[in-house]
Amino acid sequence: MGGPKSVLPYESAYLGDGRLFQQPAADMAKLLQKQGLAPAADFPEAPDHLVLELSLLEETMRLAGLTGEEDDIDVIHNVHKRLCGWVPTFASACEAFDRIGFYANASQILETLLKLPLPCPEAATAD
Repeated sequence: MGGPKSVLPYESAYLGDGRLFQQPAADMAKLLQKQGLAPAADFPEAPDHLVLELSLLEETMRLAGLTGEEDDIDVIHNVHKRLCGWVPTFASACEAFDRIGFYANASQILETLLKLPLPCPEAATAD
């Protein structure tokens, strides 16, 4: 939850120099805006927070299922790739520092889910 041995749920913490609000946060803010989404006004976290990345993935998967828009499918693959790039390190950190095991197990489940094929429609190919 906090303290010197806490595990940060932000992509920025695991990429680049490990400082928050770096390029991953800026990139996520752009993706959210592109999709017409934004965090709730009272959500005080950076755009690259795990819950926002997962929410964007879910929301865009749902929209793509309805519309099949190629742009939505590109966003799905982009966010999935982003998550696959940092969640394994996040899960390892959770395992190392979570004395109770709740977050360690939850992050390992997420890591496993990210290894499964994406359940989204593929972009239509022009013949």
